[in-house]
Amino acid sequence: MNRLLLPLSNTLLVLLEVIVLTFFASIFFKKNLSTVKFLISIILLAAFNVTALALLDKYFWLKAVVLTIVDAIWLKISYIDTIIQSIGIAIGFYSFVSVWDVLVLLAISFLSKRDFSTYMENPVEYYLICYGVKCVELLIVAIVGLLAKKRFQFKNTIWQDWL
Repeated sequence: MNRLLLPLSNTLLVLLEVIVLTFFASIFFKKNLSTVKFLISIILLAAFNVTALALLDKYFWLKAVVLTIVDAIWLKISYIDTIIQSIGIAIGFYSFVSVWDVLVLLAISFLSKRDFSTYMENPVEYYLICYGVKCVELLIVAIVGLLAKKRFQFKNTIWQDWL
C-alpha cells in the first residue's frame, strides 16, 4: 500500500471512531459547548487520537490507556459533568470498539476458513473490513439511540438511567 494511503486510511478509521463516540455521547448527555467550540473539540480529539495511535502502535496497553484518557477528557469537557462518568464511558466505548473489531475479524476468518493473520498482511482487505466494522458500530449506536429515546421518552439522561 502507498506510504501516503496508509496513514490516510488510519486517519479515516479514527475519524469514524470519533463520529461513533460523538453519537454515543449525544444519545445520553447534553452538549456543554457551543457548536463552533464543539467542532473544534472534535477536530482536536481526532488529532490526539491519530497521534496516540501513530506513536504508541506497538504498545497495546499504553495505547489503550492513553486513548481512554484522551476520550475521557474530551467527554468531560464536551458533555459530562463528572470525571468518573467520563472515565466510565471512555472505558466502555474503547472496550466496545476493540472487542467488536476483533470479533468481526475472527468471525470473518472463521467463516472464510482463512487464518486471522492473512487479513493483516493485505492492507486493502484489512481496511475494507475495518471500514465495514466501523459503519456497523455507527449503526449499532444509532439503533441504541433510537431505542433509548423511544423507550425512555427523553433527549438526554443522567448516568443512573442508562446504567
